[in-house]
Amino acid sequence: ESGQATAGPGPLLPGGFYRETTWKDDLAFGAVMLWRVTGDVTYRDEAAAYLTGLAADELAWSNTAPLAGADLCGALGHPAAGNPPIRTLGCNVLAASAQGALDAFTVNSPWGTPGWFGWGHSGSNGAQGAIAELATRGGVASLHHVATRARDWMLGENPWGVSFVVG
Repeated sequence: ESGQATAGPGPLLPGGFYRETTWKDDLAFGAVMLWRVTGDVTYRDEAAAYLTGLAADELAWSNTAPLAGADLCGALGHPAAGNPPIRTLGCNVLAASAQGALDAFTVNSPWGTPGWFGWGHSGSNGAQGAIAELATRGGVASLHHVATRARDWMLGENPWGVSFVVG
């Protein structure tokens, strides 16, 4: 029925693209932003509840949990969450995502970039480079070299000598 919310995922789109496995990462990120705007710690606590139990994964259109974790950890420029267990949870989410960037950087990418090689590599490379730098700023890893490689790749230090930045 038109205009009715559903409790489950929507219909699968043809082609197998843009499939989400959870909505909790999106609600966690939204709750963190509401906490920052309102100062109401109820939103911070809800963000932590949504993040708890999520599988570690890279930052992507389908996974905003690393950004929620980075904010709770204090890596986005705001003070870290004042509640130590929530800060630790945020830092752990960020660290797990940063580990994925490091794995791609050292093992899975033919050109030593933190993005997974394949369709959408530039987006993945940029996202994982950002997570590597945020993990460094949050004090959960020392991955500035990974972020630098992602940036340099995007700006032309690649086999084609071409920048992937447009505009």
